[in-house]
Amino acid sequence: MAPAVLVVDDDSELRDEVGLFLEAEGFEVLLAGDGREALDVLRVRPDVSAIVLDLMMPVMDGAEFRREQLQDRSIAGIPFVLLTGRVDFTHMARALGAVACLQKPFEPQSLLRALRPRSAH
Repeated sequence: MAPAVLVVDDDSELRDEVGLFLEAEGFEVLLAGDGREALDVLRVRPDVSAIVLDLMMPVMDGAEFRREQLQDRSIAGIPFVLLTGRVDFTHMARALGAVACLQKPFEPQSLLRALRPRSAH
């Protein structure tokens, strides 16, 4: 069974492109447009292997999502890769506990390198 990855980004074009790329690389892909939607997905699918998370989103941003995620034991341990358009992202990524942080625009292969070690277990 393919590892499931949840892609959370309010930019529907980017979200779809990342999703198609990951599907082509053998992942099962779930999509969400903001943090609130992502939490709803995870409550139905807590077996997700990793999350690709945008930082700046309406409704619930990446930092708010992460705080909520950590409060729910069933999904708290799911690792995430932070995607951001911000240049001052390193400190925020560390503070939120990201396993990797990619600045938009990013190389798809760098996303694969961040996800592949996580999908092995």
